[in-house]
This record gives sequence, C-alpha cells and structure tokens, in this order.
Amino acid sequence: MALSFEEFIRADTKNLDPAEVYAEVKAVPGLSENEQLKACAWLIENDKQFQMLKALPIEKKKSMLLMFIARGE
Repeated sequence: MALSFEEFIRADTKNLDPAEVYAEVKAVPGLSENEQLKACAWLIENDKQFQMLKALPIEKKKSMLLMFIARGE
C-alpha cells in the first residue's frame, strides 16, 4: 500500500534535537556567537549536513560551517 505524501515526508524527515545541534556547534572553536546561531538554524533544517558535521574531525568543522552559513546569507 502506498504511503500518502505527508506520511512520506514525516518518514523521510528526521527531527533533530536543537540541544544536540547547539552542543555540537558550540564545541567548534573559533565561531562567534552570531556564527553559532546561524549554523544551528541552518543545521536544524539540514539533518544530513548535521550528520556530516558530526563525522568530521574538529579541525574541519569550522570551515564547513562557515562555508554553508555564508551561502545562506
């Protein structure tokens, strides 16, 4: 039986915990408070990118976040 469109969207969308996202972003050295907030807002809407951020070594996380938040401005 086929799923409805809304059921498909719910099944395909992971609800991220904002506290988990904030903790991950806050651990990245060298980000300003403004950059942290922009990164959190962006990552909450992009769960696959959040998973990628978690997998990166700490020295690459800042570059990734700055690259993506710059695109969103």
